[in-house]
Amino acid sequence: MNAMYNYAIIHQRHPDLSENSDEIAAKYYSKAAKMGHIDSMYSLGNMLYDGIGITQNKKEAAKYFKLAADEGHTDAMFNYGVMLFFGEEGVEINMKEAAKFYKMAADEGHTDAMYNYAYMLENGTDIQQNKEEAAHYYKLAADEGHIMAMFNFGHMLLTGDGIDQNPQQAAVYFKKSADLGNTESMFNYAAMLDDGKFIKSNKKEAAVYYRMAAENGDLDAMNNFGNLLKNSGEKKEAAHFLKLAADQGNDIAMFNYASMLATGDGIEQDKEKAESYFKLAAESGNVEAMKMLERIEINGNKNNAESENNESDSSENTQKLNELLDFN
Repeated sequence: MNAMYNYAIIHQRHPDLSENSDEIAAKYYSKAAKMGHIDSMYSLGNMLYDGIGITQNKKEAAKYFKLAADEGHTDAMFNYGVMLFFGEEGVEINMKEAAKFYKMAADEGHTDAMYNYAYMLENGTDIQQNKEEAAHYYKLAADEGHIMAMFNFGHMLLTGDGIDQNPQQAAVYFKKSADLGNTESMFNYAAMLDDGKFIKSNKKEAAVYYRMAAENGDLDAMNNFGNLLKNSGEKKEAAHFLKLAADQGNDIAMFNYASMLATGDGIEQDKEKAESYFKLAAESGNVEAMKMLERIEINGNKNNAESENNESDSSENTQKLNELLDFN
């Protein structure tokens, strides 16, 4: 059996050996698998799943993954769990069985299985919800370098959701995840640095992580980074990031960008465009924008009445409008 398995591996890893190396690999994996060779069962399952060297057959792939899983093959446990979780051609969704095989793989040290099992426990996905156990498996995966597990465990620590609240430790996990490329963690870590409620405030470092998240498309990060830039005097760049977020639907950025336009705060004043952004924000449910539009309407009506009575003073009215629209 080992000779068949090794022969199959050689052909799979060195396709230049033959024009039909994949077919040869599948053939010998199949022979060894039928004789009970566990690694061959797993390898044949992968080839059946992908249709490499053999006709694709996901139902048959699941059969071999389960055979290998039942013999203790960790990756096969995970693969079979994934097929049960999502359902595949010939394989019905079975969340309870998926959780069972995820846990088996997780307890054997499979990092992705730790994360998937934790996710099911946290959300009660067709199994009994258990957030304390979810946090345990998230931490196991996070400590093995799983980026999303770092974020999820960090979030549970931050909110105290099912475990003891520990914002300082949450920041540690957010930073680890952020430094490995997770956008949500970049934003959360930046927000904690910006706020300074749970960890020491550091606006400079917050700006770095906000920018990272903003450049990955996070709209809230664009808005917050814009505000940091604005407060540090870099108003043109601030307006750039606020407009980016506003034009992609962030109502807070719409309001903030409109406020800059209305008063000409570091950018060219444009009251008409400002009003249009206030309207967009209001239509998105932004309460401050709704209040602003009411004030603009009241101010406009008052100006019209004064004009009709020949009592208007354009410079005074402009100053009043600027004061009305200045939320800094």
